[in-house]
Amino acid sequence: MREVKFAECCRCATDGQLATCDGVLDRMGVIKVHWESWSDCNLSCGFCYRQRSTTLSTENAIRLIGSVAFGGARQFVFAGGDPSLRRDLADLINAAHRFGLEAEVQTNAHYQSQSVIEALLSAELIGLSLDGPNSALHDNFRDKKDNFVRVVELMNLLESNRRPFVVRTVLATPNAAFAPAVGELLSQYNQLKRWSVVQFSPIGDGFVNRQTYEISESDFVRGAALCKERFVGDAEVNIYPNSIKSGTYFMAGSAGDVFGDMGTFSVIEHPYVGNLLIDHVGAIAQKLAFNKDRHANRYARLMD
Repeated sequence: MREVKFAECCRCATDGQLATCDGVLDRMGVIKVHWESWSDCNLSCGFCYRQRSTTLSTENAIRLIGSVAFGGARQFVFAGGDPSLRRDLADLINAAHRFGLEAEVQTNAHYQSQSVIEALLSAELIGLSLDGPNSALHDNFRDKKDNFVRVVELMNLLESNRRPFVVRTVLATPNAAFAPAVGELLSQYNQLKRWSVVQFSPIGDGFVNRQTYEISESDFVRGAALCKERFVGDAEVNIYPNSIKSGTYFMAGSAGDVFGDMGTFSVIEHPYVGNLLIDHVGAIAQKLAFNKDRHANRYARLMD
């Protein structure tokens, strides 16, 4: 049960306007909220879409999580940059749990200290990225030596601890030929709940480097179909072209700035509709272009 009595919209806490914000995300159909909990990253992927902004203190991060809980979302995602770089990650996951939220951590798996592992094992779901079937191909795509080995090590750890995880593969021109073989590798994992094959989106660094990574939707659909053919496990395989991404997400940058609709997903910066530490959650919701059906199709089944 959500402990809503401990949660509050940050702006409501100062002016007492509760009716609009209390449960507004639930009424919209928002199941999951993504927060780029750390702006920096220990990888340097040329297609990265994250914002570069300030990092919140532990106190303000907990206030942000409380705003999301007060709005009525059910799951909170710690994304990045990479959340493993936050020393207070375990404290923030605990805060999400106190507010009644399920916690997902999306990590590149490169930093795996004992404290990070313990924090990850306390979350309900772990999200990983795997873009090639071996070290040479994945590491080249992610521009980080030994990242493939660390992703596989973490998948093996989660498997042995019976902790559920999801994997995301970005399909782009450089890896379209070998990405389907990732399916063979993933087929052995019983704890894998979903493999998402997503089309490269030219946002942020990806916009600057789009000529290197851009793939047509028709080529993406063909490549994603091959990925699905090569996968023989029990997990759901989710094929996600850019044409159905618009309106799907509720996402915030590291300083709490909420991203607006990115339309064609070809922008250098995310549009801005408000800040979870400054503005009413209800006011942000009114400005956010959101498609309830697309969001539910993307996330509802993992909550069952």
